[in-house]
Amino acid sequence: MFNLLKKDFILQRNTMIFLLPIFILFLTQNSSSIWNALIFSIALAMNAFAIDEKPEINKMLNALPYTRKEIVSSKYFGTLIYTALVVLVVFVWNISIHATFTSWKEALLIFGLVMLAISFLFPFSYQFKSQYLLIGTLGLFGVTMVVARVFDLNMAGTLMSTFEYMVSLNGSEILLLAVLVSFVYLISWAVSLTIYSRKVF
Repeated sequence: MFNLLKKDFILQRNTMIFLLPIFILFLTQNSSSIWNALIFSIALAMNAFAIDEKPEINKMLNALPYTRKEIVSSKYFGTLIYTALVVLVVFVWNISIHATFTSWKEALLIFGLVMLAISFLFPFSYQFKSQYLLIGTLGLFGVTMVVARVFDLNMAGTLMSTFEYMVSLNGSEILLLAVLVSFVYLISWAVSLTIYSRKVF
């Protein structure tokens, strides 16, 4: 499985180099580093998924000495690695620019939110295709913007308040949420493996 992870990193190298300055630019805008880290971590995970989505690539992967369990597992492990890299960038940014440390609660919250999102995104993408996910996401975003404008909702403020509330939870509550999210992640992993094992390429 190490070679599968290595393959994803090599194929994503240019994407990561391209996204890094954009990510840093977003961090300079005084917006939530948690939100920015969430978006960029998911973008890296889904891009790695999309690279392998073509039928010919799946045929090649299944012809190599890798089990389908290893192929699926590499995507779930890869998500955690990409998130760790993004959290590292946030950590270095906060130390070098703001002279503050990223708290373990913020780091754990980023991991939890990414894992929760991927728990739904990966099984959907294995069952259908990520292009349909993109269409659905754009549609949902459009509807959300319309609703927010009609009812004069401050979506950004609501998100920030939610993040602040979650970070303010005590250690035991944070750890309990982490356990619950990890459980959902493992269930998603099993579902994705079941879906992928039944596919015919």
